[in-house]
Amino acid sequence: MSGDGAHQGVMPERALGTILGGEEAPADDEGMTRQEMRDAIAAVDVDATPQSYDEACMLTARLIFDFIVDDLATRRLIPVETVYDTEHPDYQRALHGEDIGGPVPVKERGLYDVMKDEGVDLATLGLTGFMWGWAVNAARYALNELPVPNPAILEIDSDV
Repeated sequence: MSGDGAHQGVMPERALGTILGGEEAPADDEGMTRQEMRDAIAAVDVDATPQSYDEACMLTARLIFDFIVDDLATRRLIPVETVYDTEHPDYQRALHGEDIGGPVPVKERGLYDVMKDEGVDLATLGLTGFMWGWAVNAARYALNELPVPNPAILEIDSDV
């Protein structure tokens, strides 16, 4: 299994079992199809309090899905995480611990912050980075978009 499993239709707890728990990778037929994922996301009750890790991830995927679908042409292009202006001199100063007298320069706000700005505050769900990344990829999978890197998964290149 590569990535967080969402783009293979694998639920988050099952994916974590492979990533962290040493379980075998999910079988090819274990995950949901795009349509099954779309249906599962659409079936989530946005007013219900999640009772499990999977439910919190699916609720988040539903909120992301609904947000993106509301303006698909634009919102599907919003990056998962905020993109900082690494070329800006204040960024370099802040990176080295200097007080720059304000926020670090931003090129583009990430999806979480954009959703919050639009009134979709996900903070009450207590999401981990993995949960957020999985939910984004589940919504993208249901929308027939390519997956993006999950911010909680680091890949180490051992050939370097």
